[in-house]
Order: sequence, then structure tokens, then C-alpha cells
Amino acid sequence: MVVLNKYSEIENYPLNSDCDVTLKVKGYSPQEKHNMLFIDCKTRDDRDITCCGPIALHNDNIEVHSGDILEFKNVKLRTHNKSGNLQFHLHGNSTINIMNYDNSKQQIIPWTSLPPPINRRGCRTPSRGTRTVIDAPTWKNTDNEKIIGTIQNELKFEQLMGKDPAFKHGVYITTLLLFTGKQMRLIISKDFGNWPMRFLVQGEIVSVIGEKMDYYGMETRFVKRGDHLDVASDDEISFSRKLKPQPRSQSIGREKKVKFLQ
Repeated sequence: MVVLNKYSEIENYPLNSDCDVTLKVKGYSPQEKHNMLFIDCKTRDDRDITCCGPIALHNDNIEVHSGDILEFKNVKLRTHNKSGNLQFHLHGNSTINIMNYDNSKQQIIPWTSLPPPINRRGCRTPSRGTRTVIDAPTWKNTDNEKIIGTIQNELKFEQLMGKDPAFKHGVYITTLLLFTGKQMRLIISKDFGNWPMRFLVQGEIVSVIGEKMDYYGMETRFVKRGDHLDVASDDEISFSRKLKPQPRSQSIGREKKVKFLQ
């Protein structure tokens, strides 16, 4: 199958023909009103192009964000009836994979509830832990600045007592070591998404903006839907090191991004 990633290649490809294409996401938009799923993208040569298909391909558990690199397989090149612009159309034989920083892939369409575990840097995949029920943390009314820290242990799934809707489906819990040498808990609402359990492993450096809490006497950050949690960028790590130098744990460097970004 022909693999495309530049608009200059796409515009010379035969219409109504299947191909594979690698694109950078601008927006992911399931539109129930039109029964369509639209994924706005950028080509490698920075041109806009849209991929669309029936909304039945979408699942609410799918996590697609601006900046993600997607590999579209078996998509058909067509033109929009009104505008005449080129588009890729998804159909029953199409698949979409998210390209991860270590060049591994996670299939999101057709959606699979349990995608293959990804073992990054030789670390074992985090376990799902036990479903014990514990008391909810105590909230603190303070500003929520960004913190950078290294994950110290595997994420564990727990059920928290409390009426907050963010606790309803459970949480993931781990410990962070900041570059200042301070330790704190990191609690992530399951409603934030399933990807932290699958991809955040011991030794990963992450950036976090979440609610300040107290969890069994330990300072905690609680991340829920709408908050920030991501693998820390090199700039974030460098800035944190200036606060207090500390040897960096093995982590995925930005130089390991898929070739499409180079």
C-alpha cells in the first residue's frame, strides 16, 4: 500500500484509490448532527487536509488530541462535493493508529477496549492494582501551578469515597519526585482518560496542573477532566533542573518522535 505524508504527494494520487497516510492532528470532531466524524489534520509540508467518515467509527473512550500523529490505513482519497478540496474518507476497512514517542502504535479505529500493552524503555506495563475503597482526599483552596516530577511507582487503580463526580469511576494513584527533591502524590481521575494507566510508567517525567489536595498527610495533585497531564518537554525539564539539579531518570526524549515531525 502506498504511504503518503506530503500534500504534494496526495494531490498527484489517483482519486477514489485507497492508500495509507501519516498526518498531524489539528482537531478531532465527532458531529452527531451530521452523523459524521471529522479529523482535521496537517500534512508533513504543513498543508490542511480533512479525514472524515461515519460517526459510528467514533467511541467516547478514544483519546485524540491536537498534535497527535495519526497513521491512517486503507483510506480513500476523494474530493468534497461542494468545495472540491481533497479529503480522505474512512470506511469499513480503514484503521487509525496513534504513533507514540517510541514509534509504537495504539489502534484507536476500529476501537479496541484493551489495546496491546506498550512496554517503553524495557519497563513492564503498569498493573491495574486492586479496587479497594479508601477515603477521599481533603481539598485545598490554593493556586494550582504546574509541577514537573518523575513517576516513582506503577499507577494503581483505587475507588475513592466521596460525592465528587470525579471520584465516581475510580482513580489512578502514584508518587511523584520533583526536581527539588520533594515527594508528593499524583491522583488521576479515571474520567480523565485511560491512557495514563497504559502509558505512564515508573521513571517517566511528567508535567502536571491539578487541584492541590491532602492525601493521608501527603501533599497531592488531583488531575481530572480539563486539567493538564503530559510527558514533560525538554524545555520543562531544563527549567525544573535549574531550580535544583538532579540526575534525570530514563525518559523518552523528544528526539525520538516519529520521523514525520523531523
